[in-house]
Amino acid sequence: MIEHAWTVVCSNSSLDEQAGSISMQAVDQINIGEPLRQIGNIFVVPLPIHVVSFWYRREQSGPEAGVATISIVDAKNVSLAHFDVAVRMDSGGRARTRHLLPDFPITGAGMHQFVITFKQGDASREVARIPLAIRLASPAA
Repeated sequence: MIEHAWTVVCSNSSLDEQAGSISMQAVDQINIGEPLRQIGNIFVVPLPIHVVSFWYRREQSGPEAGVATISIVDAKNVSLAHFDVAVRMDSGGRARTRHLLPDFPITGAGMHQFVITFKQGDASREVARIPLAIRLASPAA
């Protein structure tokens, strides 16, 4: 069974496949000082976000796969968007996933979250909630 070890929300990440390492610039707060593009009651933050996760399993066996769903949830716990990411593990016991969002939705200031759920077979479970504080410096945003 595939298990979730960690997820990090980053402004940038790079993977060195030969060394098996990843470098990340973690983000836990975004300060917005200029007006944002608005679609209905949703504002679009024009900042790329990388959502990087590490997956493992205790017993190394044949290939396994599942689907991680990344949901962006606002301060009122309203889901604003979600994205599916395939998690594939060969006969080894480790895998990384990295999903790039060129921009992302918010509804205003407050603590937003990236909620990670994982589905393998018929079983689905929430594995992480990563907070991201949104601060608005301008009342126009």
